[in-house]
Amino acid sequence: MDLDKITTDELMGFISGETDKWEFKGAELLDPKNKHDLKVKIGEQVSGFANSGGGFIVLGIDRD
Repeated sequence: MDLDKITTDELMGFISGETDKWEFKGAELLDPKNKHDLKVKIGEQVSGFANSGGGFIVLGIDRD
């Protein structure tokens, strides 16, 4: 599967939700006003993935 060309619907059909390999971050983090929050949240998740074997972060989709 080419993750560079996948649609949101295809992605959501591929995964059932957040797991130890998939993390969703809502679109509000992409607002320029939330630049600090984005860095903190992404930094925390990248650190967690680095300590557990890796994973994927999907920006713009809430976990719900």
